[in-house]
Order: sequence, then C-alpha cells, then structure tokens
Amino acid sequence: KVDGAVPAVILLELVTLGMDGRESRARQKADPRLSNIPIILLTPGGRLHDIALKLDFDACLSNPVDFDLLLEMVGYIVGRPKDAKPFRRRLA
Repeated sequence: KVDGAVPAVILLELVTLGMDGRESRARQKADPRLSNIPIILLTPGGRLHDIALKLDFDACLSNPVDFDLLLEMVGYIVGRPKDAKPFRRRLA
C-alpha cells in the first residue's frame, strides 16, 4: 500500500517469501496511482530471468545485483522520455 508520495521507480523481486512478483505487478498495474511507475525486476537468474524478460517491466537484473548497473538503470529510467525504449540488457 502506498500512502502519500509515489516512488519514481520500483525494485521488484520476481520471487519473494510473501507475494509472487507477478501478483505484485498485476496489483500495481490495477492501481491508477501506481500503474505508470517504472519497474526494475530482480531475478535469481537462470530460467526465471528468461521468464522475466516476457513480463511487462522496464529493466531486469539478476541477483546478486551489480550496484553500479542498478544506478545506471535507475538514472536512465527516471531521466528518459516517456516514449523511450526500456533498458533491457541481458546479463549472464
């Protein structure tokens, strides 16, 4: 639940102990206040990373996260024009 300020970007784990990342994304897209917030998806890598590439998100990183690349992604996503292409770079 978001009260007050709306974030510029959301970091979303594809797999968590509580709610599945896909369910979180579906709820976010259904909420008009949150539906346009860009998503950086975090995955454990491997096959899940391939699945994540098919989901609606703005960028994807495999764990463990490269902090410098994460900052690069956030900077690109926050500063880009609305019609710019997603930041999608396949990481090994």
